[in-house]
Amino acid sequence: MKKEVSIGSRTRVLPDEIIQLEAKQDYTVNDSILPSSINLGTLEKRLEPYAFFRVNRSTVINLNHLSRFTVIPHKAKDRRRNSRKKNTNEIFLSRRRVAAFQACVNA
Repeated sequence: MKKEVSIGSRTRVLPDEIIQLEAKQDYTVNDSILPSSINLGTLEKRLEPYAFFRVNRSTVINLNHLSRFTVIPHKAKDRRRNSRKKNTNEIFLSRRRVAAFQACVNA
């Protein structure tokens, strides 16, 4: 039996069910899970033993589901911001996290 992770008040999920966590104001949200009042930093620490990576200040992704995302370098973010509507599968990678991300993906 796989271990479940607490993501809020009385809410526990399997790490494989989490694809992406995103900070929105005072909540952390996910498409398949109810919003949580626990901040993203706390959830990131709880998910450390699993394959999760914080790609920028407001987003943590499950590396097991990386094929669902298009990771865009930080510089391209400014160009894309005004050019078209954001695709939900696009993740903007912080320039400070590029080396760590490449190490995680290539490991």
